[in-house]
Amino acid sequence: MKFPHLEIPMLRFYKWGFFLLLFISVVNTYTLVQTIASTTLRSLSVTISSFASLLFSYLIAGFFFYLWSGMKPVMSDDDFEKDFK
Repeated sequence: MKFPHLEIPMLRFYKWGFFLLLFISVVNTYTLVQTIASTTLRSLSVTISSFASLLFSYLIAGFFFYLWSGMKPVMSDDDFEKDFK
């Protein structure tokens, strides 16, 4: 059985990567805030690990946003044709 050729445009990949990682980061932040607010702090190493994981998640989401914004054209096609002529 042959599988159909699946092609994912890079612009869509970067956009969905940004939104999904941002969602995961926000939910994990909410969970950490709930844990801290309920005063059930486990150990210092677990808290530090949670903060580092959140920082890394936000960093990757920012990287996907950077890639996504770099894919957008700087000028429209009409402006490019005017400048080219």
